[in-house]
Amino acid sequence: MTAGAKCGTILRKTKKVGASASPHAQSKEVNSVSKCPMGSLCCCADAESIRVFILDWRCFGISKVQHQLNEEINDKEIRLIGEGGEQMGIVSGEEALRIAEEHGLDLVKISPQATPPVCKLMNYGKYKFEQSKREKEARKNQHVVEIKEIRMSPGIDVGDFNTKLKNAQKFLSDGNRVKVSVRFRGREMAHTDIGRDLLNKFADLCTEVATLDKAAKLEGRSTIRVKFLKDDMTQSGDFSIIKIDGNKYGKIDFSRGLIRYASDRFLDIELVTNTVTGLKIPLSAIESKDFYVIPAEYATTDPDSGSVGFNKISKDSSGNNVRTFINATIYGKVKIESDDDSADEAYNYYVDRSAFKEGDAIVKDDSNQRFIVGETDSLEGVYCINQGYAVFRQVDILDQNEEYAIISSNTSYGLSRYDRIARDSSQVKEQDILY
Repeated sequence: MTAGAKCGTILRKTKKVGASASPHAQSKEVNSVSKCPMGSLCCCADAESIRVFILDWRCFGISKVQHQLNEEINDKEIRLIGEGGEQMGIVSGEEALRIAEEHGLDLVKISPQATPPVCKLMNYGKYKFEQSKREKEARKNQHVVEIKEIRMSPGIDVGDFNTKLKNAQKFLSDGNRVKVSVRFRGREMAHTDIGRDLLNKFADLCTEVATLDKAAKLEGRSTIRVKFLKDDMTQSGDFSIIKIDGNKYGKIDFSRGLIRYASDRFLDIELVTNTVTGLKIPLSAIESKDFYVIPAEYATTDPDSGSVGFNKISKDSSGNNVRTFINATIYGKVKIESDDDSADEAYNYYVDRSAFKEGDAIVKDDSNQRFIVGETDSLEGVYCINQGYAVFRQVDILDQNEEYAIISSNTSYGLSRYDRIARDSSQVKEQDILY
């Protein structure tokens, strides 16, 4: 058996390019011939059969529908959403129509299948005009970010190297990301430092058009699953690298079950590698969005509504400090990394930028300690359309290829099974009506 492995690095264009199909999860076993991850702790055959456990997905198309408006809505009760997206509770249809008339707005049913149906207050004519304008502009400027892979061998010659370098630079200039990998075979695994030097050289030559997203590293694991094709028996073994007569070999130790093969001189096996479980979504659904970063310790709860928000401090006409509760939408919660192992865990909230202006001051509930809003960071996410309108949801990407990503399920601010999402994020904006 010839051992094989790879190490890789990822480049992306310096210019930020915004880049989530409804995952109906059903466990599915897929067999395919593919490359395997490696490192000092795994090996694979040249043409192995890889078994990957993933979750099936289904995409729901977004169609243009005729919404029920104003007097056309005859439901006894509806769930009402304000013009700014705020929840106004469950009211009667007559009451909702009266509120719409008072504010000079239209009452639009955005989710007729919900119980009760969901309606929103808006200027419907203005919405249709802006939607049409956005669609026209999106079609004009649409660009889907792709991940292009460049593969090399440790012994690549200068001509092939320069050709692959030019191709990578072109991909990056077009706004795409590039993944560069070096695959090792057989005795090449004893010289993985050559691959690392090759990748570092490649990245240095791309610095004018790109930044390094992930440094070169060997990928692998300390245990590996093996399927014995003779009787379809699968079990895990401990993997190690051994040296014999100056050569390095991969060794897999099993603690049970191999007595059945004692009379066999050769065995056909499959290596089960890179197993990732989660929700599968197309990369075209994923978008990067900027948020204000605010320490979670500054969050407070409104005693009347129970909503989580922040106390904004400002001056009144007399120059006195006034606290105002801001019911800001929180899109993510990220742990703050610390070098001090003894320190308590701390988190940052990722808050909708429309809730504050740069320079706004917020204070803790029980003190006058202030935090000045201004720091921003981005989250990757998708537009969830469960309620008939687009809501940004954070995604945690576990693994991905050129077309799809596997993301964590049931996270605090993320997706769950059976959620419905927009397949093409470039065609969607926050609070767009999509049904």
